[in-house]
Amino acid sequence: MSSDSAATVLATVATVCWCVQLIPQIYYNWRRKDCTGFPPIMMFLWVLSSIPFSIYFCITRGNIVLQIQPHLFMFFSFIGFIQSCYYPPISLSKKEIFLIVTSVIIFDIGIEVGFILGLRPLHARDITWPSLIFGIIAIILLAAGLLPPYFELAKRQGQVGWNNFWFLLSILLVLGSRLSVSYWETWTSLELYFTVL
Repeated sequence: MSSDSAATVLATVATVCWCVQLIPQIYYNWRRKDCTGFPPIMMFLWVLSSIPFSIYFCITRGNIVLQIQPHLFMFFSFIGFIQSCYYPPISLSKKEIFLIVTSVIIFDIGIEVGFILGLRPLHARDITWPSLIFGIIAIILLAAGLLPPYFELAKRQGQVGWNNFWFLLSILLVLGSRLSVSYWETWTSLELYFTVL
């Protein structure tokens, strides 16, 4: 199997894990109709981290699976965010949630289209620092999203509101993504992202 084929297969496995890792948690939240212990700021930061990840992979022309991955992850993170805002303990109105989601989607489309179209030509001329900045921003937002659960765990003195299967899928995600990147010919700031995970 060629390096490109191996990278694509591993990226596909990682994408499936990225996308389905939140499904057990989403189902768990829906079934309980309660998101106590499941911080909305975590999901919101993950939604926001998907924007620079999308820009990064599109600018660098990563394989198609890696270009789609952040959008699918954003979709499921948005569902988790909406649930955590709609169900107790926060319980925002549907109108408030709609305004937040619509604003983020409009912002996302504008930012992605603008930066991808503007920065692809630079990257083609080997000016890579702009894409590196987006990779670093994405890493920081994703890592920042991992902090709120620790505050929830401390506040509630243990795990509340989390699905254990979610943790297993997260581990598979890290392994698949890490192996996929190991087949790239050049490594960039994305290496840091997988180190964070």
